[in-house]
Amino acid sequence: MDSGYAADPIKLLNANSYPKGAWVLHMLRSTIGDSAFFRALRAYYGTYRDSTATSADLQRVMEKEGRTDLGWFFHQWLYQPGYPQLDVSWQYDPGARKVMVGIIQRQKPEWGRFRLPAVTLEFRGNNGAVLRRDVAVTTGRETAASFDVPFAPAEVRVDPDGRLLLKVTAISRR
Repeated sequence: MDSGYAADPIKLLNANSYPKGAWVLHMLRSTIGDSAFFRALRAYYGTYRDSTATSADLQRVMEKEGRTDLGWFFHQWLYQPGYPQLDVSWQYDPGARKVMVGIIQRQKPEWGRFRLPAVTLEFRGNNGAVLRRDVAVTTGRETAASFDVPFAPAEVRVDPDGRLLLKVTAISRR
């Protein structure tokens, strides 16, 4: 059954096609590191110059130069719809000097769940103190983590540098 995409390629594109592609490359660079990413780009260009290539070809080159399996990455960012939408809650225990964090993926069920190996959380105190920690968000609906924080945070920021394609839908204290 023909979906009409072959007859009308514009149906494959929308306003998100190019910005999402840029985000995916940006996140891929962060996932495998600068050196491996730029080695892979040079290898990819050298191999496929003046010819055609597929996303699978790009994946193979990135995996070889990054020395890691990127099947999960390409699946979720190229073939899975949507993007992560996170609700983040946190609570500081002054006696233990720890922050407990809960992260819930709230995107549409048909979008599935996303794996985010390193989501940066920035804890900010009233006195100007700042501490950053990374948390791995699993493909489960909820992720919990705790961090030693030597001051009482007044605010928690999620992905403060904008490295990930995601939407933080809420940040709240418990």
